[in-house]
Order: sequence, then C-alpha cells, then structure tokens
Amino acid sequence: SATDVGSILSADAPVNPRPTPSLYQRIKWWTWLKFVQTVMPLHIKQISKNLPSTELPTYSVTYPVRPDLPCYVFIPSSYSAESSSPLPLFIDIHGGGFSLGDPRMDNRDNAILSHTYGICVVSINYHKAPQYPFPIAVHDCAALITAVLEDDRIPADKTKVAVGGYSAGGNMALTAAQLDGLHDRIKGVVAFYPPVDFSRPLEAKLGSCSRAPGKKEDMLESIAHMFGWAYVNPGTDPKHPLLSPSYADRARLPANIFLLGCEHDLLCAEAREMAEKLASAEPLGAKRVDIGAPQQAGDGPSSSPSSSSSSCCWEQGGIRWQHLAGLEHGFNQTPQQDPTIIKELRRRTEE
Repeated sequence: SATDVGSILSADAPVNPRPTPSLYQRIKWWTWLKFVQTVMPLHIKQISKNLPSTELPTYSVTYPVRPDLPCYVFIPSSYSAESSSPLPLFIDIHGGGFSLGDPRMDNRDNAILSHTYGICVVSINYHKAPQYPFPIAVHDCAALITAVLEDDRIPADKTKVAVGGYSAGGNMALTAAQLDGLHDRIKGVVAFYPPVDFSRPLEAKLGSCSRAPGKKEDMLESIAHMFGWAYVNPGTDPKHPLLSPSYADRARLPANIFLLGCEHDLLCAEAREMAEKLASAEPLGAKRVDIGAPQQAGDGPSSSPSSSSSSCCWEQGGIRWQHLAGLEHGFNQTPQQDPTIIKELRRRTEE
C-alpha cells in the first residue's frame, strides 16, 4: 500500500549500512542473477525427474491472487479422505537470497514432514529480486498464505497452522505473518537460519560467527552484498519490521516462534538475539527451560572441535531457540553427491 511504501522509504529512515556498488558491479550482479534465475528451474526440473515418487509433491496448485506463482502440495501417504481426520498444516517458504530458488528446492524436506510425521505441507512461491524488490515478496507470501488457508480442497485443520522456511524463506515466514491479521491465524513460525536484521553491517556479522574448519570464509560472505543490493532499494529503512523482523512488534507475530541458527553462519548471532529479545517479552512467570542435552560437535558432516553450548536449545513461553553446532548456513539445502553426507544431513533435518 502507499502507507507501506511511505514508511519503508522514509526520509527519516536510518542509513542502509551497505556500500553503494559501482555501475559495473550492479550490471555484473544483475546479469549473473538473471542467468541463474533462467537456468535454475530447468535444473530443478531435471533433478525432480530422478527423485522417487515419495519425494515429489502430490499436486501443484495456483491461486488467482498470484496466478503466475505455482505452489506445491504434499499429502501424507497414510491419509485417507474417507477415514482420516484433517491434518496439521505447514506452509513452507523456500530460500535463495530473495533472488533465487523455487519451491521444489524443498521437496525432500517437505516429503519428510508430510509422509513421516503426517503433516499436510504446502510450499509457496514468491517473485524474485532484483526485478521485484522488497516488499513485493513479503506481500506475495502473505497473499498466498491467505489463499492456502481459504482453500477447502486442502485436507488440513486450519486451526493447526505453522509457517516456516530456510534462510530468506525464514525471514518471510516472520515478516508475512505480520500482515493481514495472519499472526492470529498462524499458530507458529519455524525459521531456519534466517536473516532478521538488515541494519547490521556485514563486518559486524562476520565478527560474531566462527568459520567452519578448513573454510577460508563464511559461505555467505562473498554474496551477501549482492543479495542485499538486489532485494533492498536505496533509501529503505533497514529496521523496517517487514524487512528486519527482529524489530517487529511482538503483538504482530504468532504466539509460537522457533528460531534455529547454525554455528558457522554469519546470520546466527542475529537470530539468537531475536530469540532472546522475544523471550524477554514473554509474560511474567514464563521460565526458561533447557531442552535436551547440549548438541556435541561431531554430530554433523561439517562439525568442528568447538565446545558444546548450554544454550544449544531452550524454550521460554512461546519462544524456542536451537543452536546447530558444527553446521553451516544452508547445510540441508546445498547439493551433495556423497551418500554418507546425504544420509547425515537427512538425519539432522529430521531432528
């Protein structure tokens, strides 16, 4: 709306902490993103041909609110329209730096959620930057979440709804939920390694994280500026809650929020700090409870000899935080060929 745009491009907004790229750099980034956007759907389509039927969506669907954005529905194999009760619903939002990706990137994880745990999963889509900068994708997600909730063909219990996503998808799960009264209809958000604070300079983010053993840089270090440039227009308030959900009004977020951060990820600290901030706003009497034993380094394929953390997983009121030791950003999204690593990442995803 005009009000949204006015608040986003406020003359009093804090300065965006990113350096302005040169014209040459912008052309280079635009060309690269456009190329990847063109070939990625073809690549995903080819990969899908090799997946077993159990890891493919049950069907795809489009909605009039965004007819050019197909969504993908997973119905548990155990479900029977004649005898089964309505299913819990999980709405997935894929990642990709707000610029890349496709809902089918999450096929394997969505299949695990659906067939192993008896959940109806709908993976939604959104328009990509830089052609469609902030806040277009947030409004796309809010519109499609609403469409899914109003779709009577989906055999789901609309009182048991969670929204989640990886990386940029986790950001938009937290931001779209603030629109159109969705925070009351969505019971919880699950955000895997999301960016939640665009006001924090890259150098500060790098200074707050540890690098994976044998790696010279964080996997996002060389591309973070490109994704930020593509998604966030100059003059945008970096603390706008639809961009940086760490600054959102608690009353506009769902009651239950589960944030997960990877040890070797420049985004981990800001996600943890958001969890701490939200937990501090929980009602008096909501005590923090440590959940499970600290996760030891060595549990994952990219683990390091770093120490375990007593804050690895805790819950306070409706807020839950989990520190994923030994893992990097996108650990379960990066293409892998080694069967041992694939098996291990699948296990960590199921956890």
